[in-house]
Amino acid sequence: MHSEVVALKKQLDHAYSRNRLPVAFIDESYQSEREGRPFYLTSASIVNPELIIECRASCFELAEGSWWHTTVAFQDGKRKSIAGFLNHLKITDIENFSCIQLDIKDNDLEHARRECLLQLSKKLEEFGCGLLVIERRQNQSARRSDTAVFSAAASHGYISKHLRLIQSTPSIEKLLWLPDVLSWSLRRHLAVNDSSWISMLDGDLTIIDASRQNSAVSGIEFGADVRKMKRPQLAVAKSCGPEKPIDSENEGVSRSSGLIMPQDFQSLQHFPQALGQVIWPPIDPATLSAWLKSRFPK
Repeated sequence: MHSEVVALKKQLDHAYSRNRLPVAFIDESYQSEREGRPFYLTSASIVNPELIIECRASCFELAEGSWWHTTVAFQDGKRKSIAGFLNHLKITDIENFSCIQLDIKDNDLEHARRECLLQLSKKLEEFGCGLLVIERRQNQSARRSDTAVFSAAASHGYISKHLRLIQSTPSIEKLLWLPDVLSWSLRRHLAVNDSSWISMLDGDLTIIDASRQNSAVSGIEFGADVRKMKRPQLAVAKSCGPEKPIDSENEGVSRSSGLIMPQDFQSLQHFPQALGQVIWPPIDPATLSAWLKSRFPK
């Protein structure tokens, strides 16, 4: 086994041994200007620590092997396996969150990524998570940038200094397959109006609107608590350029099942309620954006 893999696995095992709070596994997806209206999204699947081993075993079973990437699975016609993952997210004791940024200036996807990661991290912390596991990026400079962003956000008070961040890989932590499926499914809806996948969650999804030009969504006020979750006892907290786009190329035609957002959508105001609940972000979007630009300019 490669020494780097051993080190990453040891780091993750050590983090699990010290953690007693829910763990959030985070992945991302986006669309650049060359594909259409740009957007960025990050997704999280939250697993209780006592269920990690069991849930990881289920991932192996659903993938029918030790490797998984949803885009490739779709291109290979493994639709039953994708549906199996989504059903697992729906029926098991897992919470599903996504954060979406639609207000992207100058196709600055790296800035949008930082906004989504911090807004999502803050909401996950409020939900009760103590450990975040994100898929690390291929470039070492980009990985250092992620560490710097989280460190600066903690120092500034946007997130808690006690919230732990681990950068890992799907080859080491198979539970990263879960948000990969979630992000892919939501991207299908936003990019090609195909809601047939994300609708399999039956609305078991909370979406954070990270846009700086937020509009009132279904009467939800800024800072409102998220909807009643499958585990309400966890609702209170206890304490770039991306390298791997999930591209729509070769992903097939739309099968929207009638739950369509207009291709020229300007906000999440019209996101179908049957697919999930949209909430305001925990950090004021304009304030966070300005702070990020001042700390991490291009």
